[in-house]
Amino acid sequence: MTIQQFCSSRGADELKWLRITGVPKPTTGTAPIVLLFRGPSEECGCPEELWHVEGFLYLIHMEPTAGKGEIFLMAGDTEEQITSQVTTLDELRAEMFKQHAAFMQRPEN
Repeated sequence: MTIQQFCSSRGADELKWLRITGVPKPTTGTAPIVLLFRGPSEECGCPEELWHVEGFLYLIHMEPTAGKGEIFLMAGDTEEQITSQVTTLDELRAEMFKQHAAFMQRPEN
């Protein structure tokens, strides 16, 4: 398996403490996983996060009083909505990454 290397300046600084040798130099470009927004929904005030994950956009929307969350995947012409029974935004975020892994295993991706 080949993986494209990405290293932020902070990542290089942190790796200095974790590695004995071979600290990579910071690279240019966008990180493969980036949190773009965290805050209340403008429609209802529920917690939301917007993520960029390996070229795909995910909007996660937590409805704490209902005990569920929604994951919206936006990938070019593909849009999907997944409802998940979760109680926290952390659980919903973990479900988002689980769904992303499953999405990437599909033959068309």
